[in-house]
Amino acid sequence: MRKRLTIGTAVFIVAAFVFFGTWAEAQVTLVSYTGQEAAKASLPLSLEVPPGIPLQLARFATSQPRPFQGYQYTLQNSGDRPIVALAIQWKYYVAGKPSVSALNRADFWLAGPKGWLAPGQERDFYLGGMITKGGELASHVVGVPVYVEFDDGTRLGSEADTLFPEIASARRAFVAECQHALTVYDGSGKQALSLELIHAESSPPAEMGRRAAGGMLLSKWRKGGLQAVVAELKRISSLKVTGY
Repeated sequence: MRKRLTIGTAVFIVAAFVFFGTWAEAQVTLVSYTGQEAAKASLPLSLEVPPGIPLQLARFATSQPRPFQGYQYTLQNSGDRPIVALAIQWKYYVAGKPSVSALNRADFWLAGPKGWLAPGQERDFYLGGMITKGGELASHVVGVPVYVEFDDGTRLGSEADTLFPEIASARRAFVAECQHALTVYDGSGKQALSLELIHAESSPPAEMGRRAAGGMLLSKWRKGGLQAVVAELKRISSLKVTGY
């Protein structure tokens, strides 16, 4: 299997591909750019979009002064169909030379139509910074969309055939955990459900779908209580993962 994250012994990548809200709060000063500015100049972050991929970089910001703690950026769906999932291959450059790459992906499928990236809609993301053991910082990063999945199941991108089985497997595991947790709750009640979700959240990284389900549902419990979790379990348990 091809490695998509090449770290080696001399490079550290900080953080991952997540919504950037909490990161932004921790910064004192941000330097912001529009997507058009990134296309016209040698800036810290840029996006190279292959023909036919309906994504564009709307804007981004970096921490200032350097070293960069990371990059917060906004993507826009420039097409006419909702996007259900996407993946960006990011390449970090040190002193103008390619150093390391990381594949970051986002899957909105579980959220349902209201959570998909609709035509014209923008969404914010976060990309971690990179520094070598020698203290060298990434001079810039370049991203290429390698996977885009639409609401009708159509998939585009150079990694579509490789990534979809992985994404579908994670979805199946997420749904299966929700179905199991609902069975636990129906049979044994609130305390048993809480323990099940804690165990799920503690699953090894290889069990990505189950781990994500536990974390998401525990977060929902803290914010909305037990009934919100039960309602979400019922909604997700009814979903069917198709197209694989």
